[in-house]
Amino acid sequence: MAVFLINDKQVHSYEQLLAEINGSQSYYPLYKQPDLFLYFSNLIKALSSNVPLILLDADLNANEIGGVDESRMNVAETLPVKGEITIEEVIAAVQNSSSQITIFTSGTTGQPKKVVHNVQNLTRSVRQGEKYNGQIWAYAYNPTHMAGLQVFFQTFMNQNTLVNVFNKSRSEVYELIECQKVTHISATPTFYRLLLPFEKEYPLVQRVTLGGEKSD
Repeated sequence: MAVFLINDKQVHSYEQLLAEINGSQSYYPLYKQPDLFLYFSNLIKALSSNVPLILLDADLNANEIGGVDESRMNVAETLPVKGEITIEEVIAAVQNSSSQITIFTSGTTGQPKKVVHNVQNLTRSVRQGEKYNGQIWAYAYNPTHMAGLQVFFQTFMNQNTLVNVFNKSRSEVYELIECQKVTHISATPTFYRLLLPFEKEYPLVQRVTLGGEKSD
């Protein structure tokens, strides 16, 4: 199977992801997890099982978040029993999920605010089809924020590859873009400014877009 995620030199395939999903009958409804593979695995398990999920930024302190029961954080709950499914069936289940996803705003203007989304709202801009096959996305957003979720869904639903560049240094980002043959980048204006000055062309990059914050 194709590569799902490249993170800190660790390569995770869709086969590994599927094994994680099929091999566990539990998930964390209130999850604080810095490991991207475990974070995304938990997200997919929840959505494909139609259960609610609260996404917590790994860098947020509990006292910054209102209305969150700390005693439930990283406490596993049992999922509905189901047989083994294929990755295509997992993707279809996520697309049709009735789960509610609770996220928190970045808090740049004060205490983070709770916002509840459904999958259909978050995947409204997702495009699927043969023309999207083989794309390799630089993952430049916080995975618990709306923009990060939207890029995740675009890649996951086309079985594309994510290359984590979030919170990487300028030199690390350029190295990952070149070595991992990145084709698509969506990031904040702040992220692109950190890459200045541009010193080299990357001909494999097909599309560069802005998101996640206001541009100037």
